[in-house]
Amino acid sequence: MAGSQNDASEEFTSFYLQQATKEFAEDLDKQGTALFSSADQRRIMDAAQKQPEEGSHEDTSSSGSSISDEGK
Repeated sequence: MAGSQNDASEEFTSFYLQQATKEFAEDLDKQGTALFSSADQRRIMDAAQKQPEEGSHEDTSSSGSSISDEGK
């Protein structure tokens, strides 16, 4: 009987955490949507999509120049 109590407790904990996480995510979505206009949301997403490409090129060139500068 103790085994089934532990199973029920684990199942409840898992269910509760999933529900809480889902509700928290929904609340964050609502808050984010309310804080930013559609134009701001597009601008932020465009910048986020461009950033990794630009960042990787800058990192490569800056680290390359640092290495060659240190070697001189």
